[in-house]
Amino acid sequence: AILYQGVPQFRKPIYDDMIASLRMFTQVLEVKSSEVWDIASTGIRVMNIHQSKGLQFQHVFLIWVDVLRGQDEDAQRRVLYVGLTRAEETLYLSHHRQSKFSAMLEPHCEVMSGAG
Repeated sequence: AILYQGVPQFRKPIYDDMIASLRMFTQVLEVKSSEVWDIASTGIRVMNIHQSKGLQFQHVFLIWVDVLRGQDEDAQRRVLYVGLTRAEETLYLSHHRQSKFSAMLEPHCEVMSGAG
């Protein structure tokens, strides 16, 4: 699964490119808030963190950790916790800019650098 809190307007082109690229290789289940989807179907699930509550995935990519939004820091931490606890085997965190959460998590992660 690929989880995010929201797609900021400035990242919408990146999001659209990501979905298009993934669709070239596999089925992508882009879950919208009003959409009902079959949990047994195969493919990569792409959804916001709130939609993932109660679900588990073997591998989770939690993207844009640097743009977690909320009313306050405690609300942001709760959202991050939900995203972090969806992974059964492997959890990948992605951020573009350093944030308090990425700085807090980095010492506990194997850091992989990438282009972009």
